[in-house]
Amino acid sequence: MDVKTVFLNGNLLEDVYMTQPEGFVDPQHPSRVCKLYRSIYGLKQTSQSWNLRFDDVIKQFGFIKNKDEPCVYKKVVGDIVIFLILYVNDILLIGKDIPLLQSIYRDRSKRLLGLSQSTYIDKVLLRFAMQNSKKGFLPMSHGVSLSKTQGPSSREERDRMDQNSYASAIGSIIYDMLCTRPDVSYALSMTSRYQSDPGESHWIAVKNILKYLRRTKEFFLIYGGNDELAVKGYSDASFQTDQDDYRSQLRFVFCINGGVVSWKSSKQDTVADSTTEAEYIAASEAAKEAVWIRKFITELGVIPSIADPIELYCDNNGAIAQAKEPRSHQRTKHILRRFHLIREIIERGDVKICRVPTEANIADPLTKALAQRKHDGHTRQHATTLDSSPLLLPAATIATRHAQSTPFSAASANALAAAAMNGGGPFFIQRSRRFSAALPATPQTEGSSWLHVATVVFSFLTRKLSALLPSFWSSPL
Repeated sequence: MDVKTVFLNGNLLEDVYMTQPEGFVDPQHPSRVCKLYRSIYGLKQTSQSWNLRFDDVIKQFGFIKNKDEPCVYKKVVGDIVIFLILYVNDILLIGKDIPLLQSIYRDRSKRLLGLSQSTYIDKVLLRFAMQNSKKGFLPMSHGVSLSKTQGPSSREERDRMDQNSYASAIGSIIYDMLCTRPDVSYALSMTSRYQSDPGESHWIAVKNILKYLRRTKEFFLIYGGNDELAVKGYSDASFQTDQDDYRSQLRFVFCINGGVVSWKSSKQDTVADSTTEAEYIAASEAAKEAVWIRKFITELGVIPSIADPIELYCDNNGAIAQAKEPRSHQRTKHILRRFHLIREIIERGDVKICRVPTEANIADPLTKALAQRKHDGHTRQHATTLDSSPLLLPAATIATRHAQSTPFSAASANALAAAAMNGGGPFFIQRSRRFSAALPATPQTEGSSWLHVATVVFSFLTRKLSALLPSFWSSPL
């Protein structure tokens, strides 16, 4: 749902005056000014005044603001729960009652949900003249390293790089990564560090990401498939991957109902002198994210299992031992005190840290560049993770896989694959205990697709709540 001329609805709390607009000057009093009673575009307080007005009005309808996410509202009417997500002028309603949601689309029979940004990727490729490029197999090739020393070495090279929209390309990919593509987060984290002075090697790395997105633009972020709603987290780190300051890369991933809802891949802000220290820092950052997720979901009141500690999986025995059994050791006594917060989080029962094999850690491909087989094993195939959920699946793979293992009609499989190749929107795969049919969702246009609203927060929260409520799905008007 999109609110038109949104900033004209706020009430001003201050006295604000403006000159008479051109074409509407009072000929009898041309020197007088106008006093504003409502906000208009261009005022510093416009956004806040609209948000306060919306908050006052929506609460009159029985909605309660979430304390941990102020743009999320919840309304409970008997056994009916409705969620409202607001970002500026974009509104998403999620619920399970038609009369209350009026014409909001939902279908309880669909138990799987897929999110894709194929249309957006096509626009990005066209913008940077990559629509006819070769298709890449990896977001970053195994063994490739970037550094500041690869910056422009001559005036001619610098002039060529000035003609490339390096920062713009990074920003375009960031939006895609934050919404539906965790598989490119490591490559994006590496390339985004050189926006101030990029060289040819850096630009080639960015184009490789775009080539990879061209090949995988039909991939879907899949939710659903598990009988029990539960939050699981994975943390990982790669040791001293940055060639300039020798800092490590941290990564964490959180899944709900088989789908990824929160992820991060970034350079650590302190140098680690061992893999155990790097993994311990990554686990500490993941534990803080788990605390926020637990508070947020607890207030939503839709996942009973959130009362139990969130399982956080780590593949380093030393980091697990440091988190569970605090002790002073010659190799770890220098670790900054703020990273020891994970011990308190575990002690009070918010998080339970567990061991996971490296090959089953779905955060592993997002801390370093992997060989193609390992990368595809985490993102496309049936990865052997504890929740048995790959990060991403192409539509054709979804159709073929379930056609081979369940009563899945060939016509439905072909329709799903064909629609995906034609740039269709998210797909809903009908699921009870066994798959029987697959249908593409109602076609989405650029203006009506909630996935393409020009905000990151809106898509981020939508991704979370989509996973929280797998038994029904509603799309905006």
